[in-house]
Amino acid sequence: MKKLLVGMLVLLFALAACTTTGGSEIEETAATPTEADLQAAPTATDEPTAEPTAEPTATDVPTSTPEPTATAVPTATEETPTEEPPTLEEPQGAGVIPEDVLLPEGAVIVFTQRGGFMGLDDTWVFYPDGRVTLNDVAQTPLSPERIDELINDLTLQGFFETTYITEPNTFCCDFFDYTLAVQTAENKNYVSYSDGDPNLPQNLLEITALMREIIEEAQVR
Repeated sequence: MKKLLVGMLVLLFALAACTTTGGSEIEETAATPTEADLQAAPTATDEPTAEPTAEPTATDVPTSTPEPTATAVPTATEETPTEEPPTLEEPQGAGVIPEDVLLPEGAVIVFTQRGGFMGLDDTWVFYPDGRVTLNDVAQTPLSPERIDELINDLTLQGFFETTYITEPNTFCCDFFDYTLAVQTAENKNYVSYSDGDPNLPQNLLEITALMREIIEEAQVR
């Protein structure tokens, strides 16, 4: 029994010695660097050095560009055309009767009325002795005094100083186109106009009323 205990103690001491020896070897092996490790280790000279960056000089700084100055905007030289009322031909001047407007021999007034809803085409001729025709057909005669009165009224309305020439059919067909030619020993004149003309002089409206009045008198039988 004593021998057995001694043998076990010897075995334990032997194991303990082996363990201590192995651990020191492991520690020595781990702590001792090899030649390859020494060669692979980075040295102080291997560390990258920071290269100095060049600071921007005054010439590198972009200079401010001058702001554009306002330039004068060109103005249009052409004038915008204004819309004018339709005129059929240039006025020939007061006191003028066109060559194509003929008064029958001895007549003093020729008045035409064309158009309208009924499509009239009437020519009235007045003579100083009172005779009246409509499209060459005799109508109820008037007195010479009535013809003189009409010419006097036309004079007071400024007919012989009025210049107004408008071509027929300038305005809508529902309006009337008129012409009036008057020739006496002292004066003569001719006008052409439409009652649809918004620019018609006021005196021509009054003259139209005078002519319609005398026409009604000549149509009464």
